[in-house]
Amino acid sequence: MDTFYFFASKKDLCNIFEEIERQVDIKYYREWAYQEINKTEKPPIEFNTIEEIADNHGECYLIGFKNEKMKTFVQKIESEDRNRYGTLYRDNNNCVVFAGGKTWKEFPDTIGDYQIHVDNTLATENAKKLFKIIVNRIKHNCILIKDTASFYIGKDLYKVKERYVFYGMCFGFPKIITETGEAKRWWRNKNVRDILDKPLERQFQFLQEVFENKRLQDFEQELKNRTEDYEIYEAIMYKLLISSNLLLIENIVVLFNDTCTVKSPLYISKSAMEELKDIVIDLAFSQKVSGLKLLLENIGKIPYNGYKCGSKAIIITLLKKKYFNLFMESLECISYKDKEIVKRILADISDKKLLNQVSAALKL
Repeated sequence: MDTFYFFASKKDLCNIFEEIERQVDIKYYREWAYQEINKTEKPPIEFNTIEEIADNHGECYLIGFKNEKMKTFVQKIESEDRNRYGTLYRDNNNCVVFAGGKTWKEFPDTIGDYQIHVDNTLATENAKKLFKIIVNRIKHNCILIKDTASFYIGKDLYKVKERYVFYGMCFGFPKIITETGEAKRWWRNKNVRDILDKPLERQFQFLQEVFENKRLQDFEQELKNRTEDYEIYEAIMYKLLISSNLLLIENIVVLFNDTCTVKSPLYISKSAMEELKDIVIDLAFSQKVSGLKLLLENIGKIPYNGYKCGSKAIIITLLKKKYFNLFMESLECISYKDKEIVKRILADISDKKLLNQVSAALKL
């Protein structure tokens, strides 16, 4: 499925689609339309201009050609004694789906994204061409926000971007846009936001307490209730995940703790220690040999009670195909003292699948 996400004000929508309306003869068809209670009149389903539907946040429409006859059906809602009319994409695949723009009454400053999509397994060539035309006009009228999941914001909305929290289908958590045009993850709890505004180096004490099982005693319950401690934990781990600061390796390695029972807040299928290991390896690997060298030089700083989940788990991972060649290059660059530490860990690895790599590393 080809899907394109963007954020827009009403003015942005009109600027984008009025231009398309001048270029292509299109109509908008409401996916679901409900007859008013105690009324017999058919509700409006077809619309000629974006102006007619631009205020209908959260609804879904099909954008089709004016000369195309749409297949619509009627359902009786017995409990409400009225009808609803459906114009579904599966029956009208010469169209493009337009949906989204959801707003939340309880969070009036939060704005949702719109989506344009076609299903390539169903869409006709004309639908694909129309999709391409719409996407091109959206890009032309929007600002690209570069991020781990980049997205577009309409030029009119961008002028007041600091007023809003952006949330929707194109990423899994709310974000704000700074004055300099950078995307930044946003937490609803102000205390969490205040803590996260401080330098990451000042937040390791909190992680230490989590990994020593002094916080988040009932992880499942705190996750369910989104407690303040849980949100701070999730926020710090997320900051670690996206950080590119190699100097943090020294702070991370001392956190490994074999007695830690907490799960990762980023991928619940992982333990916190598995997540921490992946974070520190990915951070080092991003700088290739120099990064892995720095990691190996800090292996000796991992506490004794973090040996299994930290020292040994890191070396086992580095023996795998993705990292092995760089691991071998990095070994040549470290001091004799650090080599001795790695050598003792290698001698403790008995996984038969890794015996050849262990042997090669020991020879080196």
